[in-house]
Amino acid sequence: GYGSVAVASSVGLAEIMGNLGASYVLTAPTMSPSVGQFIEAAGAIPFESVVLLPNSANGLLAATTAADLSKKSVRVLPSKSIPEGIAVLVSLVPGIEDYDWDEVTAVMQSVRSCAVARAMRKTTLHRTRIKKGAYFAEAGDKVVAVGPDRLEVSTRAAAALVDEHSELLTVYYGESVSDTEAGALRNNVAARFPGVEIDIYSGGQPHIDFIIAVQ
Repeated sequence: GYGSVAVASSVGLAEIMGNLGASYVLTAPTMSPSVGQFIEAAGAIPFESVVLLPNSANGLLAATTAADLSKKSVRVLPSKSIPEGIAVLVSLVPGIEDYDWDEVTAVMQSVRSCAVARAMRKTTLHRTRIKKGAYFAEAGDKVVAVGPDRLEVSTRAAAALVDEHSELLTVYYGESVSDTEAGALRNNVAARFPGVEIDIYSGGQPHIDFIIAVQ
């Protein structure tokens, strides 16, 4: 079957990926492993066929280069976020010799996600002005919520992702977020969208307060 190498920004997220079947997880706070790290990871696992999941745009070039240089049969799935990579891991059943990769890619791309963080300085992101110290939620190439209150911004961000077809909302909260605040976000979303299942995990990631994903 296939082994998998995934990238995580924290030990907590790495543990989650390992529990979901990742053969090897590279923990890199900047989500930018080197070509050598990808090659070493692919070589360290007992599979001749390997899937690389960079889980951000930062690591995509290194993963692609590593696939070309590796002595193994290596495929890169261009996951652009932690939730996309996790969706792939859930799709990879151990022991299967080959997959419908178009189907796996479609599952990956069906995930909608955003990241909530605090601006360390005054900035403009995707044509949206953000004050220093404000919280903002970035989803793809747009900012879906901005404000001084992290819980309020995160609640608005979750609402921006949910539509009539949504079944599952997953939240990974960072090292600066308490269990109480994460629970409050869950309650806010549950009250607004009672038909959506909600899972919350402590990811412990730095810099990103909440990673929110919807499927």
